[in-house]
Amino acid sequence: MIYLILSIVFSSSLFVIFKYFERYKINTLQAIVVNYLVAFVVGMLSASSFSRITTIPQQPWFYGALVLGLLFVSVFFVMAMTSQKWCFRSVNIRKNVCCGSHIIWYYIIR
Repeated sequence: MIYLILSIVFSSSLFVIFKYFERYKINTLQAIVVNYLVAFVVGMLSASSFSRITTIPQQPWFYGALVLGLLFVSVFFVMAMTSQKWCFRSVNIRKNVCCGSHIIWYYIIR
């Protein structure tokens, strides 16, 4: 249950952070891409199973991970544009309705 609460808190904080991007004139797409590049570098530095970066494209999961990464970037970009163009309250209400479905799903599979 704590993971569900943390997930809701952190996903709500994303909308607040994206709203500040507009206020401080930060390019949203560049910030999201830099975030993923930093996450990639940290992941590669902490992984012990890959000795060279050139071995990654030969892995069986590479294309699925590539598609998933592109989907993550596009979803975060849509979230950022939504929070910047619309009022925070309406975006937060819509997000909370979606979180409600997660809570229901949690109790169903539990």
